[in-house]
Amino acid sequence: MAHGLPRKVFMEPTRRPGRFDVRLEAWFRLADDECWLRGLTHNVSTTGAVIRSSHRCPAGEQIAIVIALPSAGCLVGRGRVVRVLTSGSSVTFAVAVERFRLEHRDAAMTAARPESSDGASPRGDLRVISHPA
Repeated sequence: MAHGLPRKVFMEPTRRPGRFDVRLEAWFRLADDECWLRGLTHNVSTTGAVIRSSHRCPAGEQIAIVIALPSAGCLVGRGRVVRVLTSGSSVTFAVAVERFRLEHRDAAMTAARPESSDGASPRGDLRVISHPA
């Protein structure tokens, strides 16, 4: 303190990563589940996504997620559900992801499996992305 006045403390403003309002097809599943579920992104950032689905995903759960990009790529990641909003039959949830990796769609999705639940993986079996990188 100079002359009895408190020192000013300057703090860097904390910024959230930019979110992009995009509607992209997404698949997700709980960490110990074999069944992939389908959703649609509401927005996406470098640290997560907000997804709308007809399937409930409890807050705090660890999930694997694949987001199809308009080209031949996918964002692939693992994260934790941090917020859930239910409205009628629709569920919107936010998932925090430490990091996404970009993969070619062919690498993330292999040949389609007829037994996949509710057609969640129309382009293939997504189990390939469920193992840690």
